[in-house]
Amino acid sequence: MMPMYGFEAHIAANKAKTFWVITGFIAFMGALGYLAGYLIDPELSYVLLAGCIIFAVFGTGISYWYSDRIITRMVNARPANPMVYIEKYFIDSVEGLVLAAGLPAIPTAYVIESDALNAFATGRDP
Repeated sequence: MMPMYGFEAHIAANKAKTFWVITGFIAFMGALGYLAGYLIDPELSYVLLAGCIIFAVFGTGISYWYSDRIITRMVNARPANPMVYIEKYFIDSVEGLVLAAGLPAIPTAYVIESDALNAFATGRDP
């Protein structure tokens, strides 16, 4: 197996970190449910354990698959319009950065109507 360099190494490391964060969150929620059930009534321990794990898996799945849509709606972002000069310049700048960095895909550029300087990236794929 060839060693990974550059973005491939970062992508692999981020995927591993994401796996462990999700796994840790699910385990934490399960432990929290078990402890709460044990403190309330020891017979409820496994019921709350199962409920918390189901909730954690469901919540994590929603967050993982829809995080890009959730965050863009939270900040009232809209896709950049290539017919508006300044937004076309912004789209071209993003494409230039992607090409210079050697990333595999060009992301969709969004605009947030605000006087503050702002930028963020969201999504699962590089």
